[in-house]
Amino acid sequence: MGVSIRYPSKRKKTVKLNEFFHAPDSRIDPSFIPARPSDCYNFALNSGALKDGFGIKPLSFSSAPSAPTEISGKTIKKAYFYRKFDADENSYDDQLLVWCQSGELYKLSLNGGSAFVLLNKTFDSAPKGLNYRLNGEDVFIFSDENAVVVYDGTNFFSYTAPQITSMCMHAERLFVTTGGEETTLWFSDNFDPTNWYVSLDAAGFIDFRDGLGKVDRVIDFDGKVFVFRDVGITRLQGYLDQQEFYAESVPVAKEKIYSDTVTDCGKRVIYLTAGGFYSFDGYNAVRIMPELDGFLKGVDNGGSHGVYHNGNFYCSVKLNMGKTVETRVVCYNVTDKRFYLAKGFSPDDMLHIPDREDKLLFVTEGKLGEIDELSRYFGVPLRKVWRNNPGSFGVAGEKILQKINLATDGDLTVRIASDYGEKVVNVKGSDIVGTYPVGLKGNKFSVTIESRIVGAAVSDVSIVLLY
Repeated sequence: MGVSIRYPSKRKKTVKLNEFFHAPDSRIDPSFIPARPSDCYNFALNSGALKDGFGIKPLSFSSAPSAPTEISGKTIKKAYFYRKFDADENSYDDQLLVWCQSGELYKLSLNGGSAFVLLNKTFDSAPKGLNYRLNGEDVFIFSDENAVVVYDGTNFFSYTAPQITSMCMHAERLFVTTGGEETTLWFSDNFDPTNWYVSLDAAGFIDFRDGLGKVDRVIDFDGKVFVFRDVGITRLQGYLDQQEFYAESVPVAKEKIYSDTVTDCGKRVIYLTAGGFYSFDGYNAVRIMPELDGFLKGVDNGGSHGVYHNGNFYCSVKLNMGKTVETRVVCYNVTDKRFYLAKGFSPDDMLHIPDREDKLLFVTEGKLGEIDELSRYFGVPLRKVWRNNPGSFGVAGEKILQKINLATDGDLTVRIASDYGEKVVNVKGSDIVGTYPVGLKGNKFSVTIESRIVGAAVSDVSIVLLY
């Protein structure tokens, strides 16, 4: 028989905790909007309910169903997609290339491959790479120590070049930033990324000495070359005739740019600076996700990197969440401009594989995964948390949190804390809104919703106060 808790006659107030479109906001004083989350991770925030965010599952290919996700005794750190057309077979023979921490490079045929094959090439550090059609053949170009390395699917060919730190192809020239000459942008000969002989009708370079710092990243976007500098962006009109090149600075905030986060997202480029995230259309940069600015303050995100897939920008980032600096992965929808945070994994690399497979690949803990629409990590459910800002909810002084109401598709735990103590409520999944007694006294309360159920959905949350 259930026990009914009776209270002396008091005034009652019901407070809805339904701010489920909002991510944690570093700009908000917790006492002002206690219904907003102080932290939230692994819950998606785009439907008005708390639902599963994304996770990572083992990588699989329909064209290579027996492909492995790791290499025995090796730690995979970076992946590359090599799109290669086989003229003899009149079909594509794509390859997944991976670089291991010990320097080796392996390939996996995505046309029925069942094992990684060791290639006759090593790199001391993770090389940059891109696809290119050279002399009518699909090749993959790697950066190496003072060289470009051309891989044709079987053999490697090395050509003397600047020490490349990033590269892009534009107007049939390879544009590169370099490690040794920090303010110099190099470009190859027309139609020949292997020729770096400097002349007016071959290769050349541009030295930027305009106060924006070193050149860190170069991309081809919107028919132009954009050079992301230490604290700025330079736009370059590049043509076949190098004498027609024209460079100009773009007016953007002079904040440290983390070059590996610079990501082409279709109609915009998104990147992270020391001050926050920006969306850049080629002419103007607009601050996005300002909620994260305070969490980014004072944190070095030099190891962060971004990728674009299926309308979302993903970025691994370190955030100062108060007590600790944690690695989170931001998922930002470029259309509705909403985002949420994932936690529980720290990817070394992220790669969009286009065309047939259309996958978002993750390199994490030395193995290969892909995005999972459910919040789990290689089959293990991730802990999902929503925690509100502690507050009085508009009722001054001491009061009692009598009960909590909510609907949930799966089992979860609710932790309610006040300056008097904590109560834990275990909730069973149901298709209707349930009411759960609490009976906790306090001046301010915080509510934490925790779930490890795959496919969780939480909605219609409210608390009842007596005062």
